Amino acid sequence: MYFEDNITINYFLKANVGLHYSAFMVENQFYNSLQPRLGLRLLINDKLSFKAGFAAMSQNIHLLSNNNISLPTDLWVPVTKRIKPMNSNQYSAGVFYNLLNTIDLSVEGYYKTMIIWWNTRMVHPSLVRVQAGKTKYIWVVAGHMV
Repeated sequence: MYFEDNITINYFLKANVGLHYSAFMVENQFYNSLQPRLGLRLLINDKLSFKAGFAAMSQNIHLLSNNNISLPTDLWVPVTKRIKPMNSNQYSAGVFYNLLNTIDLSVEGYYKTMIIWWNTRMVHPSLVRVQAGKTKYIWVVAGHMV
């Protein structure tokens, strides 16, 4: 479920506020999460604006891959009792400029943190076995990644 609203605070400041609810059940284990979203736009003048955003996310299905490109050996694995959902927070900001009412220029950046990440580079996805909701041969590494 997702709820969202655009709010005009004044002529110069607008906000987009949202809340996403996620639920996932596997192996008689129920995972749910509330994931807030916030976007702000500050109009400096008719051509220049500053935008900032925040999003909290939770992922219940993980991609196992041993490389940076998509291959047929890639495997999608759901959360289990051993492999918990991955959570992340993303912060973004940017400056936007409209040039001659025909070209939009922007410089944007983001910062993302991920909590409870896991490393599958120790095992090839073809060695992963998912049978009746049981996942074997995956090393789970709990930690914090920035």
